Amino acid sequence: MLYFLLLLFPSLLLNVFPNTPCFSNVRLVVREEDLCFEITHASSPDCSLNGMETANAKLRVMPYNESISAYVIDLGTIFINTTKFCHPGRYYDVLEARLLFSLHGEEWLVIRKKSLKILKTVLKEGTGQLVDDTMSGKVRRNIWYEPIDGSASQAVLVHMEENDWDYYDFKFNPVPGIHDSILTMRVGEEAIFYIPYQEAFGEQGSGDIPPRAQVIMKFEILEAFPSTEEEIIYEKAHNDEDDD
Repeated sequence: MLYFLLLLFPSLLLNVFPNTPCFSNVRLVVREEDLCFEITHASSPDCSLNGMETANAKLRVMPYNESISAYVIDLGTIFINTTKFCHPGRYYDVLEARLLFSLHGEEWLVIRKKSLKILKTVLKEGTGQLVDDTMSGKVRRNIWYEPIDGSASQAVLVHMEENDWDYYDFKFNPVPGIHDSILTMRVGEEAIFYIPYQEAFGEQGSGDIPPRAQVIMKFEILEAFPSTEEEIIYEKAHNDEDDD
């Protein structure tokens, strides 16, 4: 399945729903076959949804293509404790989407998400926890790059064999698209990311990497654990046979 990764983009509208105490995590996933908001509910006495069972929900979608008008998807009446709001269809060109609840006769913006246009193909679903920037882990990765104008052939940035792995610190990566991509993954997941040059090495490139080079990354998270200040992150590839 294909996914677009999306970043949180705070709304400036006055009728923003006070979502902070209600939701601990929200992401928008544009799959090949549907458009979904996935929500993790936070347990807080300050959440304005407490005591409510249902609300009317809508998705308002703004396409990248400026010649196409924004459109609204009516999700109908939903249960407040729902964790995934989806609508079937094919949505490949989403600039921004908003999830709205109609409460007490007013329309409240719950959250707004803006796309990075990073394409993700999931090769193996992860069943473990979602990684974050407080963790380190054991990973397997391969990274390639190529200029979008075809002026040079695809080149290897990082290569690992099938049984190799690295220790990896999820806290920071100088390439924003790589960092944001990895933080969408769960332990056990394997995926390929297609990262545009704007989210990779930029207009000018870097070192041996040419200008306007898109990045293709195959990444697998084998294990994840909390980072500590004393922990040493090894960049040298390891072989699983060394653990025997």
